Order: sequence, then C-alpha cells, then structure tokens
Amino acid sequence: MGKQLDSERQKAWEVRQRERESQWRKHLAAWQASGLSQAGYCRQVGLAPADFSWWKHELARRDGRRAADRTRQGMKAGPQFVPLQLTAGQSNGECEVLLCNGRRLRIGNGADPRWAGALAAALESVAPC
Repeated sequence: MGKQLDSERQKAWEVRQRERESQWRKHLAAWQASGLSQAGYCRQVGLAPADFSWWKHELARRDGRRAADRTRQGMKAGPQFVPLQLTAGQSNGECEVLLCNGRRLRIGNGADPRWAGALAAALESVAPC
C-alpha cells in the first residue's frame, strides 16, 4: 500500500511540474510577443521578476538538455537527412537549414556534407541564445 501511495504522489508531482513548465513557457512566449522589458512584463501580469528570470534560465537549460539528448539519439541511429532533389538551374549550390532550436545554418557551395552534419548536430545541442 505504501509503494502505491508513493507512486501516486510521484505521478501527481510530475503532473504539477509539467503544468508549471507549460504555464511558464506561455509566460515567456507572451513576454517575447509583448515587446516589453522583462521587468515591465512582470509588473503588467503580477509576476515576481526573480521567479520569471529563474524560469527563463531553467527552461533554456531544459531545452538545451533535450536538444542534446535528441542529438545523441540521432547520432546513435545514424544521420537523419531529408532527401532533396534539385534540378539544374534551381540553386547556386548554397542552402539554408532551419534547426530545431531556431538557429539557421547557411551552407555554401562545395561544403563537405559530413562537416555540415557535424556542425548542425553541434548547434542543435546548444540552447538558443
């Protein structure tokens, strides 16, 4: 009976944590869309600036860890490329890749595909600025 109660408490705690994370992600998105300073947004919605700052850094840390985990999993499974077919005259040999973390990677004509893949994986593992 005790183990079942502990398991139920753990599940309830995990649900609360996911809800808190979701709520703070909504606040961060609303702040970024508002154009206000961090302090101004906090004043407007009644948040403690210290809490806002902590969650901002915590979520960036979590996102960085998740991106690194995805990168490691992708490396274990091998490179993950999207098939691309170009016909003559469509491209000057350059391309731009939008990474999951929001960064853009511009690859010039003649770049080594292995180098570009390694660079993309490294950039994916770092949280956005």
